[in-house]
Amino acid sequence: MKKIFVSIFVFSTMFLSAQDYVVPGFDLSTLLGFKQSSPYISTDINTNVGLRVQRYPFAYFDIGFDLDTANVLNFFHPNKNIRKAAALTFLNTSLTFPKMNGSNIDLALFYGAYDDLNSDSILQKTAKVEMHEPEFLNYYPGNIFKADNLLDGLGIGVYGNFNNPSLYVGGYTYWNGFTDTDMQIGGVLRGGFSSTAGALNFFTEVNLPKDIKKINIGVGISGIVRISDYFDLYAATSFSNIEFKKYKEDILSHFYLMTESRVKLENFNFAIALFAKSPKEIPAYLINTGLEDSMYGLNIKFAGGNLDLYKMEGGVNSLMTLDKKFSKMNFVLSPFYTCELGNYILDIRLPIMPLLYKKPYDMVKLQLSFRMLR
Repeated sequence: MKKIFVSIFVFSTMFLSAQDYVVPGFDLSTLLGFKQSSPYISTDINTNVGLRVQRYPFAYFDIGFDLDTANVLNFFHPNKNIRKAAALTFLNTSLTFPKMNGSNIDLALFYGAYDDLNSDSILQKTAKVEMHEPEFLNYYPGNIFKADNLLDGLGIGVYGNFNNPSLYVGGYTYWNGFTDTDMQIGGVLRGGFSSTAGALNFFTEVNLPKDIKKINIGVGISGIVRISDYFDLYAATSFSNIEFKKYKEDILSHFYLMTESRVKLENFNFAIALFAKSPKEIPAYLINTGLEDSMYGLNIKFAGGNLDLYKMEGGVNSLMTLDKKFSKMNFVLSPFYTCELGNYILDIRLPIMPLLYKKPYDMVKLQLSFRMLR
């Protein structure tokens, strides 16, 4: 069924036009590690590319391509028994009708992980752009502590600011794509406002499964306060997929809390983040490192330079985590250098896990990231 929907979107897009398109998003991340056996180097690549096609002003297509290649050297290996194919999905698609009847309200039909696309431009301008998540969540290994995406399936959304540039509301309903006992119909309401002093964003969700007794809900809020031109305070908390029958168990496993204080000066900046998040999907290269059991954490960033003024910065990112029982600690020290190259950002990091000294091949990684400015 997924291939059918994808084919419809792709061929419809090609039919509209093959030349009127832009690339609103591009993110390439490479993680290099070491192995005990030949070829002694492991390379994992993740690529996310967004493609927008707009032939006419009343509608446009967004397509998100996601390519994951676990160990690139095995991808090119001459031995068929060792060679592994890349996991390519382009299931994130949407058709958007902007500014219906001249209003500031958009209508979107989507399929896949809608939050990974660039379709909801009004929400991005008010919430996502002005209210950045902590930076360390975009890089290894902090990315496993990101908040879970909500909108994933076949659905429809209506959102806009209703002629008030500081206030916005969005409503979404979707089907998760399953027809058996895993089938769910979801509904999400989002809203918020922004001002010179900060911004606030909230959501509520309800998921109706085939077994109505297993109905689950979620709620969340996030915001940023601009204390001064140099100091921001960010906070976010949410509960998602809380089933009434086992709410005590779900509250802990689906609880998310993130706070970060940010100071940005002309030649120096730092940020301190505290968070509580149980990672759900753990990449293979993080298994048996201890991070898979993490629940609570502290992240501290020290950097010299200024991306806005000098197009570069460099420093150290320190991440410490504890498990649910406060009995196991993990520590990651990541020296980094970031520079802006035109419309792109190049980031180089060297994550080091000192507590894995008994596993020297797992102790050090090298991450290279190249992404488009949005």
